[in-house]
Amino acid sequence: MAADSQAVAVVVAVAVAGSLDFAGVAVAAMAILLGWGVANVGIGLFRRKLTNQVRRYFWQMNLAWGLVDAALAAVTLRALATDYMRFATDRAFQVNQIKVIGLNIFLDVLYVLGGLALLKVNVQKRSARRQGYGRSIVVQGGFLLVFDLILFGLLRAASG
Repeated sequence: MAADSQAVAVVVAVAVAGSLDFAGVAVAAMAILLGWGVANVGIGLFRRKLTNQVRRYFWQMNLAWGLVDAALAAVTLRALATDYMRFATDRAFQVNQIKVIGLNIFLDVLYVLGGLALLKVNVQKRSARRQGYGRSIVVQGGFLLVFDLILFGLLRAASG
């Protein structure tokens, strides 16, 4: 996805989620994450067959990230549908969820650094696979970092 469309998605997410309660913010965020995941799977299925090996590996890794993102979003949306009131009213649960997002932010930074390491460390042995995977990890980790930072702020504001 182009950086412009990512920026638009983030702005829309902030605009939509900003006026919702904790559970509403979570639903909006998971809908965005599900869309991101499905888009990566769909595009990755077609683009992973490219003849340029670096691009092929980039999309192959995006496909894998998309599957994980979509699965996590779907499981969370299911939990929200099953127990919406807990997300909306249980303050201790909300605090715990915010802590989980905080941990995710730390992991997102590690993803970006790991992707950069694949691109920069031992340049002489940098294969097409390392280049493609490294680029994908930087893009995916960067998206998740911005996503989780915004989600963290919105959930904190919604929890009171």
